[in-house]
Amino acid sequence: MYGFTFENNTIEDISNMPAIEELIFERCDYTDIGNFEALEKINGHLKSLTIDGYKYFKTRKLAKFPEITSLTNLKKLVIDGTDVNEIPETLSNLKNLEHLSIIGSAGINEFPNSVLKLKNLKHLNLSGNKITTVPNGLSNLKNLEYLDLSVNNIVTLPSDFNKLNKLQFLSLSLNEKINNLNLLKDLKNLKTLYLEYLEITEYPSWLKNLSLLEFLDLSNNEIKSLSSSIGNLVKLTTLDVSYNLLSDLPSNFKKLTNILYLDISHNSFTTIPKYVKYLKNIIDLNVDYNAISVIPEFIGDMTSLKALSIDENKITTIPTFLSKLKNLEELYLNYNEISELPNIFKNMKNIKFIELKYNAFTSYPSVICEIKTISELTFDISDNHIVNETVPECYSKLYYFSDFSQSESS
Repeated sequence: MYGFTFENNTIEDISNMPAIEELIFERCDYTDIGNFEALEKINGHLKSLTIDGYKYFKTRKLAKFPEITSLTNLKKLVIDGTDVNEIPETLSNLKNLEHLSIIGSAGINEFPNSVLKLKNLKHLNLSGNKITTVPNGLSNLKNLEYLDLSVNNIVTLPSDFNKLNKLQFLSLSLNEKINNLNLLKDLKNLKTLYLEYLEITEYPSWLKNLSLLEFLDLSNNEIKSLSSSIGNLVKLTTLDVSYNLLSDLPSNFKKLTNILYLDISHNSFTTIPKYVKYLKNIIDLNVDYNAISVIPEFIGDMTSLKALSIDENKITTIPTFLSKLKNLEELYLNYNEISELPNIFKNMKNIKFIELKYNAFTSYPSVICEIKTISELTFDISDNHIVNETVPECYSKLYYFSDFSQSESS
């Protein structure tokens, strides 16, 4: 139910529809939520209940955890964005719950103990609250595969955290500086791990034990170097180490041949590290906001690339060997010192985005007119030094053209 206003008899009316299996309240006004206990009439069929408490327009957010603990056949419960400040012990009555989400509740500052009794849980999301402590007993959730505790105030993990043997997804991002992250070393089934904004100063050596990791986010920390043990993570397909203090990569980085997405932006690299050339399957490479002055020749051999972003560096020349990137769809070279665009697009049959904002161009690059996919191309050359130049007629064929320096777009 979307954009709905609760009235006294709302829940009663719904409870007269006994075949309902999934019920979603979204953008509703919870001024009078009625009696949720009446949903017991459809308990036999109701498997999924979502109450989106996020405030829209003049709607009133849900202020009290609804009386739903008699709905013992529920498998999925989502109560996000509310003003709820207490989770009742009776939540533990929902023995069949497999998916529980309580995100962004203004008043929740304690981990709800009732959750520890939900032994069938596979998915638990308690992000965006004000939780400071996670109690022992989390290991009771032996079937847990997905756990999101991000955006809280957690400092210490419970001693039995390392016993969540089935865990495949874990996010601890945006907490305090968690002092015992090494407990994660035993979570050997982890495939996705988010550790953003945790004031990590050294690459965690225990990561070498997580050999099944496919996605690792260590962005927005204070890491100065990556350990050679990163080479153990041979299943990685996505690695984000942006917003750190890195200036080089270890030689064992070349073992990460399954990486598809690599983000090393916002660091201190003066060149694109040579070990990147071994990433033969890479699709997306982001080296924005470094101090790179030259694009190395090996980039031309990375023909699997679909997106290449080198914004905010010190590039003066676009090398012609980039023409070998036949699968490239997106090229970003904003905020550099480039004044010419060579004809590198002849073999790029899928190029869709070219951005050259804030460079040193004094005229419109004519090579744009030779791009075969010009009708699908977005080209942005805003904020250069193009003055009193006529826009080439072929630019009218562009899907989108932006040139704010001339205050003209089409």
